[in-house]
Amino acid sequence: MTTEETYTITGMSCAACSSAVERVTRKIAGGESSSVNLATGKMTISYNPDKVTPELIVAKVERAGFGCAPFKPQEAKTTPSAQERTPASDVQDRELQEKKHRLIGAWIFTLALMYVSMGSMLPTPLPDLMKSGIHPINFALLQLLLAIPVLFYGRFFYTNGLSALLHGNPNMNSLVALGSLVSFVYSLVLTFLVGDHPHQLHHLYYESATMVLTFVMTGKYMEERGDISPFLSP
Repeated sequence: MTTEETYTITGMSCAACSSAVERVTRKIAGGESSSVNLATGKMTISYNPDKVTPELIVAKVERAGFGCAPFKPQEAKTTPSAQERTPASDVQDRELQEKKHRLIGAWIFTLALMYVSMGSMLPTPLPDLMKSGIHPINFALLQLLLAIPVLFYGRFFYTNGLSALLHGNPNMNSLVALGSLVSFVYSLVLTFLVGDHPHQLHHLYYESATMVLTFVMTGKYMEERGDISPFLSP
């Protein structure tokens, strides 16, 4: 006898994520087939109930770095009118609003960081207190302080991407997290060397670490809002 069930999968952001979920669920002894739809965030799995339990399926998926729960028909996404608002749609609106606030904060600090790091090439010069040629330590520390909030706003990439990487299922978030983190850590090390080696200022990449996060956050926010979905349609 075969049982077919549908599960809601969270934490997926690219095709590699859905492939990873399919891979771990297909390896379950007693499982017959598994198919994941990235667009809807749903997994349909067929298995032998004598060998597999829903708890085992959930545990396998969560061990791979993703969220998993049995799908309930009432959870299906709809576009309710103002009079038909549901608690689920209100939660989605709040989450999107929070992402908007984080994105705005990330852009504010990123643009400020770009102004500081590229100030010598802009028409409006930096104050002497921030100039690399006069106060190199101030220049480096200011960039560090401006970069930290952006990493905090984009912490999802680290919690999701690094978790997936540690579980052996790297995804797009893993790539973004690694690229940003390596740039930040490298710049942080050089910041402590600026006092003895001022020329190291030319090798700070705080702005690169923040721009990677901010641009990808912008793309994800636009995608969730539906601003770019028409361009992705065939």
